[in-house]
Amino acid sequence: MTSATSERRRHLTTAGIGTALMIVMGAVLVMGFRLATHMRTDIMALQTASALQAYPEEISHQLNTLRDRLEIRAYEVAALKDLQETVKRFDQDLRQLGAAGNINSPELGRALLMWHEYEPALEPVVSFSDQPYVDSDTSGSALSPEGRQHYAAVKRAQLYAAESARPLRAQLVALATSLQKTASDAAARLRMLLLVGVLAALLLAAAAGEMPRREQRLSLGRERPDEYVPWGGLRYDEPSLRAEFGDGTRSVEWRVAGHRVTREGPVSTLDIDLADTAHPLGVTVSYRVYDGFDVLDRWATLRHSADKHGADKQGDGPPIVIRQAHSANWWLPSPMPGRSASSPR
Repeated sequence: MTSATSERRRHLTTAGIGTALMIVMGAVLVMGFRLATHMRTDIMALQTASALQAYPEEISHQLNTLRDRLEIRAYEVAALKDLQETVKRFDQDLRQLGAAGNINSPELGRALLMWHEYEPALEPVVSFSDQPYVDSDTSGSALSPEGRQHYAAVKRAQLYAAESARPLRAQLVALATSLQKTASDAAARLRMLLLVGVLAALLLAAAAGEMPRREQRLSLGRERPDEYVPWGGLRYDEPSLRAEFGDGTRSVEWRVAGHRVTREGPVSTLDIDLADTAHPLGVTVSYRVYDGFDVLDRWATLRHSADKHGADKQGDGPPIVIRQAHSANWWLPSPMPGRSASSPR
């Protein structure tokens, strides 16, 4: 694989990982936004349902108050006004919950049905606008004909409220419980979605970070001098080795395959085994030193390291043409400032 091909593949892989990361994060954001919107709607509905629980008992209490004031012929305008406002708020909030398309709860349906049955009993009471009393010189204040009808309507509504307030409140409590569970489930899904998104981002980031490290491992010679300089990559030194493989590739990337230190009498030898990362080419760079002498021997031994089955042992395999092979490169001072000249030997 040539250096340009390796570089192009690295860029394509990095771009692919970046695109995948953008897609994953975009999907997480879109789905998270939808879940957050549903959670907000559920929480608002839960707050409304919780507030509505007090209305049935409040309506029943206000009906009792209005009935008591009519019986003693007392001023009842304020009591009637309070009842009208309570009924209006309850009706508006409950209908608003029913109009919300995302709330699919049987408790809400039963509460709406009970309220629809409740409304005919309350309508004559809250729509009353006549004078309930007439004054008499002999008997004082008395109920007017309209007042007697109003009083009878209040008693009927009060009796109906006494029977219906608790069941209606029970349905509203069940509705609030259902909405609370729905909101909790949505919050759990949102947390799981965010966790999956974070894990996916970390995995993709780790994969993206591994690419430069892998490239660095495969192209160590691009960052610092090679022990045995091959042709290819971002190397500007005179190579010790020029080889051409059967697939037309001429670039060599070394990896350290092993090393050995041996000693025979006053002679010590260091052998460093290097192997190409993609082709069956290996080299052993050897150094020999002598006790008491400042003499260093160095030589290189090339080998074909794969057989026809691809095993790592010497044998037949794809042909490798050696165009140039030297034992070492020596760097000598250069007449140009800041540079050095290399001399292969």
